[in-house]
Amino acid sequence: MTTFLIPVGLSFLDLPPPETIGGTVRPASDLEYLSQPPAYGPAVLVPEAIEWTDLFTIPDAEGPIVEYLSPEAMATLLSEDPIVFTVTDPTGNLNQIVVAAILHTTGVHEIVHDGVSFAQDYSSLSFRVEIAQGFEYTVRRNAGWPLGTRVSMRVWAVDTGGNTEIAPGSV
Repeated sequence: MTTFLIPVGLSFLDLPPPETIGGTVRPASDLEYLSQPPAYGPAVLVPEAIEWTDLFTIPDAEGPIVEYLSPEAMATLLSEDPIVFTVTDPTGNLNQIVVAAILHTTGVHEIVHDGVSFAQDYSSLSFRVEIAQGFEYTVRRNAGWPLGTRVSMRVWAVDTGGNTEIAPGSV
């Protein structure tokens, strides 16, 4: 197929070849070609699967990491003691984090942080700060931890690559 480049301003339009009538080439105006679709090529558009890749992007194959900092494992937890832990991702691309507390004496599961904010029972005394590649959580229950119970924190973390970490921790 022959392609004709016709100058328009300072650029060129890639137009189909002029139609022939009776063996002679009929000149066509630019406006005639622009106002009508070309009369050649397939009549149906076929979608192509094009995959774009960024040469500088490293695939995210590692999931988030939850590390408990305080109190030490199996330590006696007083009513006002904080539970401190970090949630990080090697690429720093955390997408969603949900934190729950399990009070073993009563068997109650409480949402601590829903990924956006702290729940009502934790909102006054708990906070989250941004650290390198993630967050550090300091969790205190507004009414205090029930005395004599074991508390387990449950953290669900997902990064933008879809990798997950479901980390239990007991105090």
